[in-house]
Amino acid sequence: MSIRLIGIVIALSFAVSCYEEDFGKEFWYLSSASYCRQSKIRNWSCGKPCSLTDPIADIEVFVNKTGNDAGFGGYYAKRNTIFLTFRGTVPWLIKNWI
Repeated sequence: MSIRLIGIVIALSFAVSCYEEDFGKEFWYLSSASYCRQSKIRNWSCGKPCSLTDPIADIEVFVNKTGNDAGFGGYYAKRNTIFLTFRGTVPWLIKNWI
């Protein structure tokens, strides 16, 4: 399964012909929102990342049992895109660094 996923990612990367700054910024803000509290993400009220993008529909937030892995997915109508975002290392949680 992981080989298929890698193949899909590679195929999709060739579909984008050039960098678009607005596109990059929008998805940077969506990624930044993954660091917000779950309730703020669900209400799309997480401050700057949420205010600088159009609203997200059908948001599903996920966190594993240990709280180390988290993220959310949803529908971004502006780009007619379904996306999935994973939160990276939380700088203020030492257990994330370990």
